[in-house]
Amino acid sequence: MAIEGALQGDAGLIHQAIAQDLLTAVMLSLAETRKMVDEMFQKKPGPTAKA
Repeated sequence: MAIEGALQGDAGLIHQAIAQDLLTAVMLSLAETRKMVDEMFQKKPGPTAKA
């Protein structure tokens, strides 16, 4: 799911994939994971990221 999201530039898929990661779920709330993904898209807009 994360790879598909990255290839499509779909932050929603990446949000879902990271939310399902057990270690991330233990360390961060859903709001924190959403913020983290949003920050990654803002700081590293690669050729697959939708601007």
